[in-house]
Amino acid sequence: MREKSIKCVCLGLGLNLCGLAACSSQEETLPDNQPFLITSSIQGVSLSRAPHLDASGKGKFTDGDVNTLFFMGKDGRFIKDFSYTYGHTYYWNDVQLKEVGQELKVSACYPTVAAPNPAAFSWDVTDTSAATADFLAAAPATVQEGVTIQVPLQFTHLMHRFIVQLQADGTTVSDGDLAKTQVTISSFLPQAQINLLTATVQGVAGLPAQLHTQGTEAHFILPPQAVGNIEVKIAVGERTQNFRLSDLKVGDSPLTTLESGKAFTLAVKVSKNSFSITGQSIGPWGNQGEANGEIIL
Repeated sequence: MREKSIKCVCLGLGLNLCGLAACSSQEETLPDNQPFLITSSIQGVSLSRAPHLDASGKGKFTDGDVNTLFFMGKDGRFIKDFSYTYGHTYYWNDVQLKEVGQELKVSACYPTVAAPNPAAFSWDVTDTSAATADFLAAAPATVQEGVTIQVPLQFTHLMHRFIVQLQADGTTVSDGDLAKTQVTISSFLPQAQINLLTATVQGVAGLPAQLHTQGTEAHFILPPQAVGNIEVKIAVGERTQNFRLSDLKVGDSPLTTLESGKAFTLAVKVSKNSFSITGQSIGPWGNQGEANGEIIL
């Protein structure tokens, strides 16, 4: 499985355009061969691979990482996308927008994608060929081709992270006893319908799916959606326990949706006599809550 706990993601992405156009006394000439550089940082992000992150999830993109940029007219009309690799030098004329000096908008995403229709892009969290199930996107910022010096873009997690933590009671059950525990989450819809131009999730689709992993802590990346019939199954040896997400509560309120950019933690205490939910919380990425449970073996 891919990923850990969540903090709201902020990725500052700067588009540096070095050198300004020369001007005549009559008319400003705006050549489009100015170099531009993207610089970025990530706060509270946790991904399964690059970018490089510390234990808290803070990090940055490094040489070789790739973003897809989406250029639009100021009215939001899609013009073209552009694959940007950190560590390379690019010039405005590499983008070939042919709209020098005009006001444009630019959004971005990670991982890089091929999206013929970026306003209706489908991201499947169960696709094992993807580098990560997580998906970062930055809402559009305004630029002026060949003129803009710096463009800050804020990247956010569009998916939801669901975490299951198993806690041995330490007396009748040890952490070693739980090492081979199988954790499965099922009956969720796997495809997020994303508008890459606005960096928003528009809906969810696909047939009900399931994901599973082994160990005392499980991390699942899911599209944001209503909890519906989603449930978690925990199998310790021959003993299993199911938890319906609709039965969980955040404080005094029932859990109804898995929110974009947030994490939910289900903490379960395991003993020879019981499986017990010990905590449920929503924490950054954005923290959506925690639920507690108990498993009796």
